[in-house]
Amino acid sequence: MKKLFIILIVFLIYSCSKKQKESIDYFNDINDSSFISFYKNYFNDSIYQIEHTQFPLEGAYYEYDIEKKWKKEKWYFLKNLPSELDTSLYNIQLKKENERVIEDIELKESGFSIQFQYQKIKEKWHLVYYDENNY
Repeated sequence: MKKLFIILIVFLIYSCSKKQKESIDYFNDINDSSFISFYKNYFNDSIYQIEHTQFPLEGAYYEYDIEKKWKKEKWYFLKNLPSELDTSLYNIQLKKENERVIEDIELKESGFSIQFQYQKIKEKWHLVYYDENNY
């Protein structure tokens, strides 16, 4: 029984360290600890998310083939970290271009994609663009 417990502990430590490495690799091109902290808080705290979303938000979504703009009054909490999506189902890319961090997410073989763009405003990161496409 003691051996089984030790094996379980070793497995859990290995799993946690592997998950940490994958997370670090995801942010490898960003090289900004303030962004990584912002990103994790943004998708885990609804109040923080509203405070760090620049309204009026650029981008749009479609409802019955009608383009709609994101509004603060109709905002829904984005609670799943895109960095933790299953890469066998999604193509995910995070890159820095000029002053923005751009995150592209595509559900493979579906025509559905999302783009998030983040930018520092007054030294704090914000979501400044969110676009959903369904081709």
